[in-house]
Amino acid sequence: MLDHRFLRENLDECARRLKIRDPEIDLTPFTEMDQKRRDLLQEEETLKQKRNQVSQGNCPGKKRGKKRRGTNIRNAKSCFPNKRTGRGKKRR
Repeated sequence: MLDHRFLRENLDECARRLKIRDPEIDLTPFTEMDQKRRDLLQEEETLKQKRNQVSQGNCPGKKRGKKRRGTNIRNAKSCFPNKRTGRGKKRR
């Protein structure tokens, strides 16, 4: 079994050699899934970074010096933009 990193870096060579075994082999599903996997990993890292900013208090929505009684979630939402409007949801 080939390592996905090796396969990604040497895709042309691997495709050429795999065509010897199976002439109908198609590696586009692999490349699509690998790209999707890499995009998801990047999104995960971005979300982790935002989570860490909120927990450290570097988020502009988080206020310092006040009691933290149930307001952490509301303040943390200002750091995560709403996908529809581009800014955090406002509660009434």
